[in-house]
Amino acid sequence: MTTTLLMIDASDIKRRKYDCYLTSDRPCNYLIMEADTITKAKELCEQKKPDLILLSWQFPDGNGLEFLDWMKQQGQISLIPTLLLVNQKDEHIAAQSTKSGIQDYLVKEHLTPERLMRSLDNLLERMQLLNNVSDVVNLRKRAEAIKLENEEKFLCLVQCSDDVIWSIDLEGKFIYLSPQFKELFDWETNEWIGRSIIDLVHKGDRPRFTDNVQNVLASASKSEMPVEIRHLQKDGSYVWVSAHMTAVKNHQRDVIAIQGISRDISDRIALAYAIRERKFVETRLNESNEALAAMNQELIRAAQQKKEFLTDISHELRTSLNAVLGSIECLQEGVYGDLNDKQRKILQVIEHSENHLLTLIDKVIYFSQSE
Repeated sequence: MTTTLLMIDASDIKRRKYDCYLTSDRPCNYLIMEADTITKAKELCEQKKPDLILLSWQFPDGNGLEFLDWMKQQGQISLIPTLLLVNQKDEHIAAQSTKSGIQDYLVKEHLTPERLMRSLDNLLERMQLLNNVSDVVNLRKRAEAIKLENEEKFLCLVQCSDDVIWSIDLEGKFIYLSPQFKELFDWETNEWIGRSIIDLVHKGDRPRFTDNVQNVLASASKSEMPVEIRHLQKDGSYVWVSAHMTAVKNHQRDVIAIQGISRDISDRIALAYAIRERKFVETRLNESNEALAAMNQELIRAAQQKKEFLTDISHELRTSLNAVLGSIECLQEGVYGDLNDKQRKILQVIEHSENHLLTLIDKVIYFSQSE
């Protein structure tokens, strides 16, 4: 059976990508229609009546919320299952869109062909379940058969899901855990049936989790936003999960339990920490570079001052020594009178010392300039 899929995305590249996802691993059972604007999507909905909608968020002429509001006005929001695709930074938008009738959403950064196919299949399965429930009202004779069929399909959905589905009583004790509880946390389900869910929550997250539970009980409806907590694994470590809860009511509309879905978000949390750590390292690196640049300028100024100091000292010393050497030369030549042998020897010693000092000055200047 061919399913008509309306793919709504402003990017031609992304539409090609999703099309490849839907046709890569198995024969395509979808008749795919495409729209790159909200206006075109509305026209296709009116003309073709798709069985399924794959909806992105941003468009040149509006956003996904406007399209969902239009579908609600047309009475199609509950008839056409819709899968919303959002960027990771806009995940809160998807949670809020559940109020507008969105059935499910996926984060684009974590999108894979398997997840996309599974989510679309699940939406179709859910719609079939709703249709089956409607048939129960109209065809009472098939009520028991349809009930068994729905239970089997629900079990299949639970087993195929990547998330943990759970239920707790009003005291917070588990009354149901799906098989994924073992896959995600390594606990056997029978180990926790009858035990409190709060014992699996990290102590630092318990106040926030408890508040979320109380809000669900008080409003007797679904929590508006999932609560992100650290969940205990059997090896003693913790993994980040996003838990979405809803109240379960009996025929008298009294709340009798809470049902929830826990999704592993450790990869997203790890990415967030990595980005934050990278920004911190970049900040420290920039600060270090600025400090080094300032230090380098100080060293350049110090070197310049040193050079000027040595130049001045050299000039002053050379001037004084040259004056002394000139006087010694005049004395030796008898300009100021005859000298005896003892006086000449003393002058020769003085002249030798003066020349030695000039040599030392030249060496100091040479080594200071070569640094």
